[in-house]
Formats: sequence, structure tokens, C-alpha cells
Amino acid sequence: MKNKNYNLMNAVRCCFQYAPVAASVKLTAEIINGALTPLMVLVVASFIDSAVTFVNGGGKPAPLFIMVALMAAYYAYSQVNHVVIQIADKMLENKLRENVRPQLIKKHSRISFALLENPETLDLITRVCGKTESQLASILNSFISLLQLVIQIFGTLFLLVLHVWWMLPLFIASTIPIAFIAYKGGKSVYLKDAAITNLTRRHYYLSSVLAGRETAAERTLFGYADDINRKFSDVHLKRSNMNTKNIAMEHITIHACGLILNVFVLVGVFALLHPGISHGLYVSLIGALIALARIITGAVSNLMWQIAEYTAYMREYTQFFALPESDNNTTELISFSGLEIRNLRFRYTPESRYILDGVSLTIEKGKSYSLIGRNGAGKSTLTKILLGLYRDFEGQILINGKDISNYGTNDLRRIFSIVYQDFAKYYIALGENITLGNDNGNLESALRLAELKDTVAKLPENKYTPLGKIYEGGMDISGGEWQKVAVARALYADTAFMILDEPTASLSPMTESKLYKRFAEITKDKTSLLISHRLGSTKLSDVLFVLDNGVISETGTHDELMSANGVYADMFKKQRSWYNEN
Repeated sequence: MKNKNYNLMNAVRCCFQYAPVAASVKLTAEIINGALTPLMVLVVASFIDSAVTFVNGGGKPAPLFIMVALMAAYYAYSQVNHVVIQIADKMLENKLRENVRPQLIKKHSRISFALLENPETLDLITRVCGKTESQLASILNSFISLLQLVIQIFGTLFLLVLHVWWMLPLFIASTIPIAFIAYKGGKSVYLKDAAITNLTRRHYYLSSVLAGRETAAERTLFGYADDINRKFSDVHLKRSNMNTKNIAMEHITIHACGLILNVFVLVGVFALLHPGISHGLYVSLIGALIALARIITGAVSNLMWQIAEYTAYMREYTQFFALPESDNNTTELISFSGLEIRNLRFRYTPESRYILDGVSLTIEKGKSYSLIGRNGAGKSTLTKILLGLYRDFEGQILINGKDISNYGTNDLRRIFSIVYQDFAKYYIALGENITLGNDNGNLESALRLAELKDTVAKLPENKYTPLGKIYEGGMDISGGEWQKVAVARALYADTAFMILDEPTASLSPMTESKLYKRFAEITKDKTSLLISHRLGSTKLSDVLFVLDNGVISETGTHDELMSANGVYADMFKKQRSWYNEN
């Protein structure tokens, strides 16, 4: 779907575009259902009249058999039709999942990073992406059901109006309040449900903690399942109670208004008592009127309710696809000649304090640097700004002499590669964990430089072995091996500037120091930046930057900063015992 503004008809067209056979089968089946209802009124009426005539000795049994055969055929068709519609529903949802889900994932992957840290954006994504296929399929179902009901209702009303014309305006007057209240109720419930999306996300998260494999070991070790289960139950009960209360109040109002239709039926019972109508048609029409009242109170009110919900959903669908995206243009590697940051200031919200409050530094091509600071100093925030994940900063950043605003996010990705402290673990094949769909790099070189060759050799299918136990034949690897996979991922990108952002924080200081030494060897022909609050790697770098209180408070080599006896020297002296100086 390419439109900028999505509405219900866009959803219907989407269903016919991606699943034309299933959608057409549903449409045809439901239209036939709608047309058969008033026809069956005539069949039942004819059967009753024929039966009365036959019992009174004035007719032949043949018409009775014909009517019975028609009713039996209708019943058989209804059963088969139900199965056909169920199959078409499944085909429709599968086709939508196959074609629409990739579009959602593609859009999701392009949304500006800063927005993904916004709870309101996350709530919007949860509501739109959590049930897209079923929502679009349900919109088509509602559209088709509306057509079917229009044919069914007006077919029945046509038979009624042929005998009592003024029943039509009475029917319209009786129906409008129910349709209006149902539409208003559906809109209200959707908006109230949207307001508790944060509860829904907490509900899903706690559910994954209780049932997920990654938390299984600690669940067993610490026995926290009962406590988390209580939290899950509290959230579930609160969410459920709010939903139930909202829906119940609206439905009570609808059914109270449905009493008006009972008056309509009673009027019809007496209005049809005149000599121009046969006994069979009278009985059949009264039955149809009672069924009509039930349909209006139930099916039509539900349809109006759903239409209101789906209209609100499609507005949010539009909002989702209108979310700002990161730039993704360049695919070629971009050379790096230098970086300069001038008086950089950044805070997450207008109300919060500045995390970075006047950072200035210069990085030259081919040198190695370390950015040092205590936990929470803003080191990772600075790297995210360099990678274009945050754009709303103050000050200036020049890359290759050009302002960073001239580079799209993808451009920056072709200059910088990074290993984060919270690097991702993908439960796919080891090789795919590194290449991630990019076949332009040298996988064997990345495996060798990251010292993963021995790990690959011991896996049953080598680099094609799935990691994690969620697949049959999947294998677990150690935390240190996962970190090497993350490093190999950055090496595979083969960019000019490489950043190591504390991915070894969970390792011992000695092990971390060894990994940093290996990284320094690997990147000796590149520009590199090592970020850490532990100082085992600092002697390896040409230049050290100390980030303190939002600014670069010290710059120099290890020996220069030790001589200055400032923040760096104080940190190093406190950590000296962590490392083997030899």
C-alpha cells in the first residue's frame, strides 16, 4: 500500500491486491448469503401456505417436497459455505502476513533511532504492528459483512414494504440511534484501549520473563517466578478490568437502545394483519422481522463498533508510516580523513540536564584514541551522536571537513563501525550473525581477526551452525565467544573508523585488557576509538580523552595525564591493582 493517508478502503484494496482469490471467494459467498435470506422468507412462506392447503385437502404434496428440498439445499449450502469462508480467511491472513509484514518490518527498521526511545512511539508501534494481518483481514470481513447485511436487510424490508410501505421510515428511525451509539462506542473503546498500551507492553514483557528461555537459568537459580507471576497477574488483571469495564458500558447502552426495535417488531405484527397477505407470508415475515431486530441489535451494532475501531486503527497506521526515517542512501564505503567536535551539547529532553555540555575534540586519520569516563558520563551517548542516531544536538560536528548534517545515517554507517557494550545476540547461523545479509565483506578474514576459527571448528556445522537453542541443532556459545562474534561483525563491515564501546564490561579486567590489545593490533591501519571506564587499554592509544561533567577535561597520552595528576591519574591509581603490570 503506497498511499500516504490510509483509510478503510485502502485496507480493503490491500486484501484484494495480495489475496485476490481468497478475498473474492469471501465476497461472493457473503453476497450469496445476503441474497438467500429474503429468498428463504418466500420459500418458508410458500411451504407454510402449501402445507395449510394440503392439510385442508385442497392441494398436492409436490410443492411441499419442492420447498423442503430447497430448505435442505439451503442448509447444506450454509454448512459448506461456512467451511469455505474459514479456508478463505486463513488464506487471506497468510497472504497478508507474507506481503504486508515485510513492509512493516522495513519501515520499523528505518524509523529514526531517537523515536524508538520514546514510549509514545513504542506504544504506537505495538498497536499497529502487533496484529496487522488480522486487523486488515477483519476490515475486509466487516466490509463484506456490511454488504451482506445491506442485501439481507433491504431484501427483507422490500417484502415488508410491499404490504406496509410506512414501515420503512419507521425502521430507519429505529435503527439510526443504535448505529450512531455503536460507532461512538467502538471509537471510545479503541481510544481507551490505546491509552493502556503501556500496560499491554508490560504484560508482554513479564510474560516473556516468565516463559522465555534466556531467563530460565535465573528463574531456577533465584526462584523469582512467583514474584514475577504476581506482577504479571496484577498487570493482566488491571488491563483486563479496564477493557471489560469499557466494553461492558458501551454494550449496555447499545442493547438499551435495541429495545426501540422491539417496538418496531410489535408494530409490524399488527400492521401485517390484513386480508392481502397469506398465512404463510405473514408467519414468515414476522419471523424475519424478529430476526431483523436481532441482527440490528447484534450484527449491525457490532459492525458499526468495528468500523469505528478500524477507522481509528487506520489513522494510527497512517501515523506509523509517517514516522520520520533515518537516511539510507549510500552503500559504498566512505573514506575518513578527520573528525572535529566543537562545543557539543546534548540532553535527552528539554527538561533534563545536559549529558554533554560543551564537548570539543579532534580526531586525526590513522591514530588510536581512548575516551575515558566514569559510568554515566555520556560516552555511549557521544558515539550515538557520531553515528547519527541523535540529531537534535547543539554545537557542530565536522567529518572530513563537512558538517554531519550532510551525511545520512547510512552514510555514517559506511564510515563508522561499532561494537556496543549491549551488543545483540542473533539466534541465527554464526556466519549470518556476522554478515547480516551483506555479502560484500570477507567473512573468513573477520573470523580469523576476531579469533573465532577455533569456535567455528568445534561447531557441528561450522559457520552454518544456528546459535541458541531455539532451533533444532542450535548450539550455545560462551559469553566471550559472543563478544568475539560482535567484534567480527564490526570487522566484517571493514569501515575506516572503528569504535569499541565497552563490549567487555562483563569480563574480568585482565581478560578485557587482552581483548583490547588484540583490537589495537587488528585496527592498527585504521582510525580507532576505545571507550571504557576501566583503564587497562589506555596505554595502547595514541591520545586519551577524559570525559568528566559533560566536557573533555583532559587530553594527552597516558604518561602526560599521569603527570598531570588529574581525574585520569586518580582513576588509574584506583584501578592499578586490577591488572598485572608485568
